[in-house]
Amino acid sequence: SVTAIVGTNGTGKTTMMKTELGLLPLAGGTVHVLGRPAGEMNRQIGYVPQSYTSDIDSNLTAEQSVLLGLTGTRFGVHFVTKAQRAKVKEAMTFTGIADKAHYRLSELSGGLRQRVAIARAIITEPDVILADEPMSAIDVPARLQILETFAAIRQARPSTALIMVSHDLGVVQHIADRILVLHDGHVAEVGSTASILGDPKSEYTVRLIEAASL
Repeated sequence: SVTAIVGTNGTGKTTMMKTELGLLPLAGGTVHVLGRPAGEMNRQIGYVPQSYTSDIDSNLTAEQSVLLGLTGTRFGVHFVTKAQRAKVKEAMTFTGIADKAHYRLSELSGGLRQRVAIARAIITEPDVILADEPMSAIDVPARLQILETFAAIRQARPSTALIMVSHDLGVVQHIADRILVLHDGHVAEVGSTASILGDPKSEYTVRLIEAASL
């Protein structure tokens, strides 16, 4: 299923996602992903960051960047096996960017870079994909392409769960099965997309919907 985590800036959306990845220490309590403590299941988790060039060398080619999903290190991009190259080609073909394999990230548009990020996230065939505002920095046509890519992933791999952080309820209503509303670090409400958008119980959720003009 697809779960969207929504809320205004500063509500804790990205913090929640980073704890699921095991990137932030916990002040208390526990976080489990796939039944194991966060951080122990990274090979089963694909991650799509908000801005793909924020933590990746923009001089790498798209193919090399996707390969990082397999090797986990820039060192590995210089030693590619035939099987690894086949996996990279498969992931890039699936996301519609196979023809951009030898372009550097710095030469690609924001939408294409995000599809590189998605290809990198799915290359290990993860059980969970975490996407942090994957469409916040791209134009409307590119957003539609990203939505189509996620829809294709759902169809091809129905057992894969997608958790997406977003502040765009217009996007959320087209992709999410469930919505979790965060407000000031707390869960304001959670439920099906239809119930949250059609019959919100929290005053904060009502304001979010009104602001989005759905």
